[in-house]
Amino acid sequence: GSSPDGTNFRTRDGMLMTVGGISKYGAWINPVPGHIGEGRIFQAFFRVKTNGQFDHDAGVFSKLIMTINHEVYAADPGAETWTCISNFYEPGSQLWITSNDWNAINYRDENRDIIMLTNRDDAALYWDGYATTVSRQYLIQDESEDTGPLIRIALHVGQLALLNERLWGGVVKEHLDRIYWSKTFDPLDWDLSFEDSEYEGGGYLDVATFDGSSVRAIMAFMDELLIFKDKSIHRLNGSYPGEFSLSQIFGTEGTLAPRTIVNDGKALYFLTDDGLVKYAGMTATPLEALGDRRLKDIWSRINSSTIQTACAAIMGNIIYLAIPLDGSIINTHVIEYDTTKHTYNILKLAGVEDWLVFREGNEEKLLFLSGGQIYRYDTGYTFYNNAPINAVWTTPYISCGTLSSKKQTGRIYMSINATSLDVNRQPSIKLSMLSGDKVRSKIIQLKTGLNEIRKRVVAYERQRFLDQFNPTYLPMERIVFTAPGSYPEMVNHIMVHKYFANQNRKKEMSFEEGAVSWFNNVYLRIADAIEAEHLLSEFPGQTEADLYMWLVRRWDEMKRVDALATENDAAKAVKSEIKTPFLVRWINYLKAKLSRK
Repeated sequence: GSSPDGTNFRTRDGMLMTVGGISKYGAWINPVPGHIGEGRIFQAFFRVKTNGQFDHDAGVFSKLIMTINHEVYAADPGAETWTCISNFYEPGSQLWITSNDWNAINYRDENRDIIMLTNRDDAALYWDGYATTVSRQYLIQDESEDTGPLIRIALHVGQLALLNERLWGGVVKEHLDRIYWSKTFDPLDWDLSFEDSEYEGGGYLDVATFDGSSVRAIMAFMDELLIFKDKSIHRLNGSYPGEFSLSQIFGTEGTLAPRTIVNDGKALYFLTDDGLVKYAGMTATPLEALGDRRLKDIWSRINSSTIQTACAAIMGNIIYLAIPLDGSIINTHVIEYDTTKHTYNILKLAGVEDWLVFREGNEEKLLFLSGGQIYRYDTGYTFYNNAPINAVWTTPYISCGTLSSKKQTGRIYMSINATSLDVNRQPSIKLSMLSGDKVRSKIIQLKTGLNEIRKRVVAYERQRFLDQFNPTYLPMERIVFTAPGSYPEMVNHIMVHKYFANQNRKKEMSFEEGAVSWFNNVYLRIADAIEAEHLLSEFPGQTEADLYMWLVRRWDEMKRVDALATENDAAKAVKSEIKTPFLVRWINYLKAKLSRK
């Protein structure tokens, strides 16, 4: 399900849960004041070389690319160290790079692997993954030496696309309606002097419309080139200039947010004034027309003057769309839209500048850039600066139909409040009935005896921990919790232990090293104290890990009074506080277990 008034909640397989958090990925590049919000991130792929030649048996490697501060930076996966590969300051001259709004494309042929970067203001750049700096490359439209030295006219395009062995360029400052294409199999030759319909050289085409709108984006899709303008969308078909045909796509207007265009292989999705739109090869259709009209209120809140900051990525069936709402000049919210179920979630996560689906082997990670720092999305249990994820859910209004023989009607709705870090506080449900102009409400505290729900929450949290950290280095058959919130709290214990363990180290230990150290030096010590006091037999139905968590909390309380208190003191205190006879505890446990069947 979805809720237009829900924030930071997610529904999955019938369960309502707080959304995942974010975690830092790699090192930070300090953004220059005045240019915050203008960074871009890309992934480049290169074949391994041996003795200067491509080694086809050695596979490929990748690099992360960040454009920020009018420079270009590169890093290995993990982004622990960024290296500037542009260095374009020249004595007595202006900055070579004047824009941070770059577009990139990976290009490969028999002789080269390069990533090309373009914007509409500067010369194109390319990098082969091995050179210490990128190279400046003018996309040559024409050259002449009739009257003296060779004159080269450079082409500045804002976006690139690859189709039919040619590169295509659009978003040109000097020609707002024009798209260009390069020579086949040569991304650097854009010579315009073609002579016949079979010519394989470069050329251009004007996509003129009467509304005076400009080309905003281009993208290759299903053997055709899509051309997005402000008020219209067009497609170009054909392999050679003599075969090229241009037609308009009907169903919606164009896009003012070119970085929201995403492709899942079966359809394109992008943001327009009509909201999120789908194009699958025939017409473009607003998603509201497909049955989801509840997003209409959200689209109406977008700041139209800064809509160009909106950006999107797609991974699996989910579109991740960052948008500026309520007059903001930066992206303030993220919409997660499921393209198969047509459901959505709303996250209040500000500052997303760019997305990247980072591919490493068979794994995909969703990254985003904010203020010179890359973050991994949907990991951990907090947002920026370890802030808790405050979540609110309000169901849409549901018609109750006829309530009595008097034909009274009403509407019922529900609100849930929770926070990702307050795992010990029971969430509450507010149930309200609207009848006429009166609202009657009742707050219901969720009962702890909802055993099946607890089991499913714990199972989800455990699986999430296993998926995120792959803890083959921990005896997970021994570390088993039965209380919701315990696995996230365990991660926090590991991170705190890792922080203090790093104080006297030159090299920071990894999460794996920190987890192993935590288990050996913290968990096992407390497990020994549990065994020494025979606490497992005193608490039927609880696991060693459950008692570990209880004992840690009790120990923390004792250390506030006595700094010298030990884990053994905490275990003895817990045992001394048991007042219910052992037989009565067992009977109560069996009753509770049988009543939950």
